[in-house]
Amino acid sequence: MTSEDYTYLSSTMIRDYIFCPVIFYYKYVRNIWEPETFLMKEGKEKYKEYRDKGKYRVTVLGQRKVKPDKILYSQEVYSRSLNIYGVVDAIYWIGNKAYIVEIKDSGLKKAPPDHIYQAVAYALMAEET
Repeated sequence: MTSEDYTYLSSTMIRDYIFCPVIFYYKYVRNIWEPETFLMKEGKEKYKEYRDKGKYRVTVLGQRKVKPDKILYSQEVYSRSLNIYGVVDAIYWIGNKAYIVEIKDSGLKKAPPDHIYQAVAYALMAEET
């Protein structure tokens, strides 16, 4: 990160604040971070496995069998106009359209608001990037 990046909010900060403003305060104001948990480690390992398998992926989205032209993983995106930045888990290019994919391993049937806001932030950043 450059010194310019320190004026930016990250997509993770947005997610943390929506989830719980107190967590945001402790992490980013008081600089008190939670230790990495088993679930955090497991999530990182699953993402790495997903990304590695994706190198050979021909179709996406399960039964729909959509065939992307290109898949990019761990892409940095930013918005100077909104002063936010982040790293998108995956971007699927189909034709001239980019589809932002934020991978979560929660088992939930519906995405919670904090994850939705994080994905929306990625989409806004990707448009500008």
